[in-house]
Amino acid sequence: MFFRGLVLIILCILLTPNLYAQSADASPENKTETAQSAKSPSHEKQLRTLLDTIKQVESEDAQLSRELKRTKDPANAQQISQQIDLIEKRLQDLKTSFGELATGGFSISALDRRAEEAQFNWQKELEAVVQP
Repeated sequence: MFFRGLVLIILCILLTPNLYAQSADASPENKTETAQSAKSPSHEKQLRTLLDTIKQVESEDAQLSRELKRTKDPANAQQISQQIDLIEKRLQDLKTSFGELATGGFSISALDRRAEEAQFNWQKELEAVVQP
């Protein structure tokens, strides 16, 4: 009996240094919040950079459109028109990237495709049901 008590006391003495209360900073919830707050400036910086790039590309597009209206040479007008097409494609890609980054990687174009697929044509459905 004495031996059990002695072993129990020794175990308590050996294990108590490991039984400290954890501070609020050490909790897993706070660690994830800290990690998210560390990522937030980077995320915000990426959004800001994309937004600045979009504005710059829009101004380039407007400048080329004005130049296209002023030009008289058909060959030059065609070249400017091709540049405008490329810039508009780039602008669309930038806007898509901005939307995906802002929504956490969810593709907005997927919503558009789902909306197109979800359109219901009652006449076709009725014909499909009525036909034998």
